[in-house]
Amino acid sequence: MDIGPRPQQIAQALRIATRAIDAADQPSMRLHAWAVLKSARGQSVRYDRLRRMQGNPPRNRAPAAISGTPEPQGAA
Repeated sequence: MDIGPRPQQIAQALRIATRAIDAADQPSMRLHAWAVLKSARGQSVRYDRLRRMQGNPPRNRAPAAISGTPEPQGAA
């Protein structure tokens, strides 16, 4: 049983990747297309790294701990 992306998913991801201007205002769509294409090649995707690259802190850490910005007084 093949658990990878289906041919039509790969084709759609290729359309998004090769015409990036069409999805310029939809970064999550471009990200999903990229992940589909990596999966089709048998490569893994490190979602924790993607979150950091997008500026989203990992869920198991507080934003202040990542940014170095102290939390406001009384926030705890």
